[in-house]
Amino acid sequence: MDGSGLEELISGLYFPVGVALDQAGRRIYWTESDAPGSHGSIRRANLDGSAAETLIEGLKNPRGIALDLMPIPEVGIDALAILPPIPNQADPIEVEISGTMTSGPVTVLGTDLTRAGSNLWLNIDVELGPLTVMQPWSYSEEIGRLPEGSYDLTVRAISEGEIVGIRQISFNVIPEPASFGLLAGPSALILLSRRPWNQRTRFAGL
Repeated sequence: MDGSGLEELISGLYFPVGVALDQAGRRIYWTESDAPGSHGSIRRANLDGSAAETLIEGLKNPRGIALDLMPIPEVGIDALAILPPIPNQADPIEVEISGTMTSGPVTVLGTDLTRAGSNLWLNIDVELGPLTVMQPWSYSEEIGRLPEGSYDLTVRAISEGEIVGIRQISFNVIPEPASFGLLAGPSALILLSRRPWNQRTRFAGL
């Protein structure tokens, strides 16, 4: 920042007077005043001077430019969990999502759950309100029961075909626990076992 290392980025300009930088977008914007036989214009290029283009022309001596750099609408998924934390085969599984957003209210238009083996994708189609300050948001949905096994769940928030939030979690589904009951009679003791396959074992003659 001592003024050394000067280099030419773009040549052949006619009286460029207003300059503005979009560092996040890696662009430089400027105005050019009326050249002989033409009117002024607003132009831009990459920060290294490449890909220069004219955005607006036919202006009368434009002298300055300012950029209104609004944040990109985003739905941050900061936390993703399932309930119960360790489900068994008989448990309906609920997905809980929470995070922050840089848009107005998030309206869920619909969801789509896809399964391929142990991989699950829950796509949430959202409509984003006008840009505003960052604020929290949350959503939950029951995705039903799953067979025993290990799973990877990817949740994606999608707005107008673009992914605006994404997060992944891994979890296990365990076998349904057996439950036992005892029936006593004058000549028999019966042990009942409720298992996923509805098996019953009987001990008689006690």
